[in-house]
Amino acid sequence: MINPFFKNKKLLLIYFLLWLFIIVAQCLVLIFIVELPFNFSIIDSITFNGLYSFLGLSFWYMVNYNSLDNYPAYKILLNHLASAVIITAFWLGTSYFILSTFFDDQKYLTILNNSLVWRSIAGMMFYIIIISIDYVLIYYNNFHDKLLKEAELKTLVKETELKSLKYQINPHFIFNSLNSINSLTLSNPAKAREMTIKLSTFLRSTLSRDENQTNPLKEELENSRLYLDIEKVRFGDKFDYIEECDEGCSKEEVPRYVATASL
Repeated sequence: MINPFFKNKKLLLIYFLLWLFIIVAQCLVLIFIVELPFNFSIIDSITFNGLYSFLGLSFWYMVNYNSLDNYPAYKILLNHLASAVIITAFWLGTSYFILSTFFDDQKYLTILNNSLVWRSIAGMMFYIIIISIDYVLIYYNNFHDKLLKEAELKTLVKETELKSLKYQINPHFIFNSLNSINSLTLSNPAKAREMTIKLSTFLRSTLSRDENQTNPLKEELENSRLYLDIEKVRFGDKFDYIEECDEGCSKEEVPRYVATASL
């Protein structure tokens, strides 16, 4: 599964904006509470939080691997506990090396050494928050995919039902029509010829259509009219029909074969 932070630019922007807020907040704490100079505070905050923001993007892959489908819950907790300790140690060590190399001020280095405990706690909290968000994103994506698959399945079922209905009606209709044509060949050749032409037009219209689920109402009515004309040739004066349809409705999309299937 693709990391959603890389897939969704808006989500990635929100992620870094949150880290920017944390950088500013920590910088203000260092300036007004710890009383560090501005340049020390801003570089310290950017180094620690900037490095963690990039590390946090990689947590998605650990979360995706440590799913309930792969491991039991207790093993997932142990895996994340070990990952949190390793990542926090790496984060603190790397940040400490960068800052101690960049600054040689003894006062700052003393404050940096004394702050390692609460920074370790902050690192563990960051880890918990980020993987929690990742698990929520995984659940959301899985739920969204499930809804899409259910919608596709419902569509497929409807298509199958329509095709099944079509295949059940057409053979019966064709057999009756051919039998009628056979009878009319001797008794009324003109009607037999008329019925043959209309049956051919109807079948050509039905079989040449694509597999779209909907058609304009006008096309469905034309196909239904052919069907009824064939029946009228079969039954003569015993059968008649009246067509009532507003002209404005002719372009409306309707399910395929519904008009014919309902006859």
